[in-house]
Amino acid sequence: MMERRFSAVAYVGQHSKANIRGGIMAHSYSSLGIQNMLLNGKPVGEIEVIAAMAGHFGTPVIMLSGDQAAANEIHEIVPDVEVAVVKEGIGRYTCISLSAQAARELIRDAAGKSVGRIGMIKPYTVKGPVTLQVEYTTRNSLPVDAEVRTGAEILDDRTIRFKGKDILEAWRLYRSR
Repeated sequence: MMERRFSAVAYVGQHSKANIRGGIMAHSYSSLGIQNMLLNGKPVGEIEVIAAMAGHFGTPVIMLSGDQAAANEIHEIVPDVEVAVVKEGIGRYTCISLSAQAARELIRDAAGKSVGRIGMIKPYTVKGPVTLQVEYTTRNSLPVDAEVRTGAEILDDRTIRFKGKDILEAWRLYRSR
C-alpha cells in the first residue's frame, strides 16, 4: 500500500513494542502469536516497521497518539514527530488516562500541527541489507515445513529469519506463505 506514495503517515491509538515497561498492552504485531521481532538485530514493533516501510518510499511519519511508551519509541527514530500522549502506563493493563474530551483535543491539536510540518520531517530509513527475525510465542511453534518458505532461515522451534536487500524485500518474504 505504501507504493501509493502518501504525503505522510500518522499513527492514532498506537502501543509500544513488546517487552517495554509502562507500555499499555504492549506487543509486536500479535500479543498471542509473536514474542519478539528484530530488525537488523534491534527489537522492533509496528511503530518502527511501519515507519521503515514508509521511509522506504520516502514517506515520513509526522504524528503519533498513544501512550507514553509509544511516544518514546517513535521519538527514538523520528525525533521531530508530533505526539499526543493520552495515557501513561503503570502496568500492562493499567494506566492513567486523559478524559475522552481532553484526549480528542490533544490528538486534534497534534494532527493539525503535524500536517503543517509535512516536508519538514524526514522519512525514517533503514539501510539495506535488512534482516527481519520473528520469534513466535511458545504456543505458536513453527510448522514442520517452515524451511520451504522462500528465504526462510529457521533458527529454532519458534524463530525464523528473512534477509532482503531492503526492508520491503525482507517484509515481503516474511509475509509470503
